[in-house]
Amino acid sequence: MEFADLYTKITELPVYQRFGKWKVVGYFPDIEIWKEVVEGVPKQDLKQVLTECAGAVSNNDFSTSQRLISELQQVVSVSGEPIQRLGAYMLEGLVARLSESGSSICKQHVSRELLSYTNILYKVCLCFKFGYMSANGAIAEAMKDENRVHIIECKIGEGSQWVSLIQTFAARHGGRLVYEQECEHRGPPEQAKRMRPKVVTLVEQEPNTNTTAFYPRFVEALDYYNAMFESMDARPPHENNERINVERHCLAKGMVNAIACEGDERVERHELVGKWRLRFMMAGFNRTR
Repeated sequence: MEFADLYTKITELPVYQRFGKWKVVGYFPDIEIWKEVVEGVPKQDLKQVLTECAGAVSNNDFSTSQRLISELQQVVSVSGEPIQRLGAYMLEGLVARLSESGSSICKQHVSRELLSYTNILYKVCLCFKFGYMSANGAIAEAMKDENRVHIIECKIGEGSQWVSLIQTFAARHGGRLVYEQECEHRGPPEQAKRMRPKVVTLVEQEPNTNTTAFYPRFVEALDYYNAMFESMDARPPHENNERINVERHCLAKGMVNAIACEGDERVERHELVGKWRLRFMMAGFNRTR
């Protein structure tokens, strides 16, 4: 089929078929520009086009934003290569920001399915696995001579982090060793210090998405999650649909929130290790060796 014929057929489709819920896209370039779009963006250039689109959104350049969104829609895919999958969710965040719909998209309800996907993520994503293994190692070393262990988890999650730690304690001699309690604790290091813990561990994603403005926050998130999506391919789940669900439910919602939302609605706020280290030092903590 010639490009002209394909263009005509596409433009004859209803808007909801062409763009689904992305109602913000209602602009068609002329046929020559559209031909360039259909020919596609090379995968290695996807990051550049995403960055340009974020820049246009940041500068309130609506016309350029719409053109680049139309271009990106042709090449992103939740079942493609890592950069294509990442691009699909980053694009969703940009569209949600334009349409101010980020808060409704990012509402997340805990369910058995979500807990199952989280467990898979911890198994296949080396970023998370390494963080929890390091934290457990620090706890095990600090408590090696203790007969009683009280664990307070500051963010109640799926809990798979503690399985290997409990097994480590259980392998020691001398009877029952572990007393564990999970509770919601949201507070600064100063509050943790008042509980006089023997050791405190922090497992934190490290894109700087807390205080940065929108555009540098987008670039930071794009680089960070690109590495994470590539690591998912290094040890993928057994089924493609399983990987899609893990990425959509465990990673995408945070990405969209960081891109689409501002103020109190932006809850995905990660910080660099240097800032956390300074906070803990100011609260009176010392680094373990």
